[in-house]
Amino acid sequence: MTRPDRAAQITAILGPDVFKWAIGMLPPGVTIDDVRYRDLIDVSEDEVVAHVVAHGFDDRVVAEDGVEDDRICIVQAPAGWAVFYTERGRRSDEALFPRRDEAVRDVVRRQMRLARTMLNHRYWHAHGLPFPCSDE
Repeated sequence: MTRPDRAAQITAILGPDVFKWAIGMLPPGVTIDDVRYRDLIDVSEDEVVAHVVAHGFDDRVVAEDGVEDDRICIVQAPAGWAVFYTERGRRSDEALFPRRDEAVRDVVRRQMRLARTMLNHRYWHAHGLPFPCSDE
């Protein structure tokens, strides 16, 4: 199976539904139960960060410099930059960083980790593997 081009991979990682994207990338006869993250995505964290620096985040997923429900938020805080998820006005998984570039990298890591989990989940279950697989 051929991986999608790097730009498509980055857009999928940063977008709102990497799982739906992955299903659309599968060739005939291949199911999502038979592919893993590494079968579809091989971009590095640095490549995704470079894309974000150049183009920003998908605003359906990340709110930059403001707070929006059902999004990861990056906002300036008294001691630097705060990153958190917000839902119904409540913050969760909050982290503080002294510099914005560190906050951006944290958001990229979160999105890559979520993409990895979403794209490996069906494979793990279909093949009776422990969650998560250590080599993923």
